[in-house]
Amino acid sequence: MPQATGAAAIWPPYVTVAEARAAGYTTAMISDEDLANVISMAEDYIESQTYLWFNLHAGEIVILDGDDSPVLSLPAPAIAIESVTVSQIPGESIIIAPSQYINYNRRNDITGDFWDPRLEMLQGVATRMSVIAPTKGYDSRSQAIWPWGRHNISILGTFGFVETDGSTPLIIKRAVLLLINQLIVSVLQTPTERIRLLGLLESESIGNYSYRINTGKVITASMFTNDPLVDEILDNYTRVEDIRGI
Repeated sequence: MPQATGAAAIWPPYVTVAEARAAGYTTAMISDEDLANVISMAEDYIESQTYLWFNLHAGEIVILDGDDSPVLSLPAPAIAIESVTVSQIPGESIIIAPSQYINYNRRNDITGDFWDPRLEMLQGVATRMSVIAPTKGYDSRSQAIWPWGRHNISILGTFGFVETDGSTPLIIKRAVLLLINQLIVSVLQTPTERIRLLGLLESESIGNYSYRINTGKVITASMFTNDPLVDEILDNYTRVEDIRGI
């Protein structure tokens, strides 16, 4: 995932402890502290499977890698952008004006922008980032690119796959509440259930029974949880393009 430099403590949780209590997770089942930890674990799991953020990150600074293409994938829809800065060489930065790129953040199922958030350089824009020869199939003579580099693009703005009021989508809240039920076991007993849920377990033996998973292949969310409703939610809210390599 891209590097984010904002203070994570200020981001609102997908589900509050009070909301989890209202859903039936009582103090007899789990303490407030443990419940908060479980909620955080569920959020981490959802983000690891969907490659999106479902809470509002206001004032976030996102650091990305350029790859010599006109398209820059974002970790979540950019609700608002304050600045975009590109560092080409040490000590030299270029501020990219909003007129030089398109922010794909339309909120509807037809365009799918929320499932594929990105910034795209406009064709015909002349910037110092243009290169002489076409790169990766793009004709750089007519379209500027995000130059290749590691952590060379900085975006300050407000991000999140959220509702119009900035809240977490209700269906994602539902997924968190369902995952809590599975994760409570890992908090109150052993970490095995959490390891299995997160897909980190390579092998396990239970009596005379043993099995092995996660041997280097790409694993989808539906292979991890025991709840088909959670699997369906995560499948429907997984970003179009995998940005693990950014």
